[in-house]
Amino acid sequence: MQLILSVWGAGLSTILATVNLYSVYKSRTRFSTSYYFDGLAGNADKIVIYNIGKVDIIINDYKLFFSSRRFFAKKEYLPDYSEPDIISIQVKANDKCILIFNEPDGINLKKIGNRNLYLELRIVGKRTGTILKIC
Repeated sequence: MQLILSVWGAGLSTILATVNLYSVYKSRTRFSTSYYFDGLAGNADKIVIYNIGKVDIIINDYKLFFSSRRFFAKKEYLPDYSEPDIISIQVKANDKCILIFNEPDGINLKKIGNRNLYLELRIVGKRTGTILKIC
């Protein structure tokens, strides 16, 4: 009888732990991005961030950089030509926000070479930045 109870208790706790981990996995923050760069001087370049998670987020800061790899590589940050009065951007669940960059020469994609363009987001409630690959 004691063996049956211990096996039942172990099985039940494993099932409950699995359900709890699955709910945490489903409620994580998830993003998708798209972009529009025409490369012409004076035109605004746009990056669209889609919040495909089920939780509203607030973006405190964002930066663009070039790098050959996402982690442990030298980052070449682009100058900040974003709107200066933005303090925080709220993105609701299953919604999008558009970041507009009014760089005088446009974002030069020829300068990328074999590197990728990344967007680093600082999100309220997270210690580290979230890095998204743009192109």
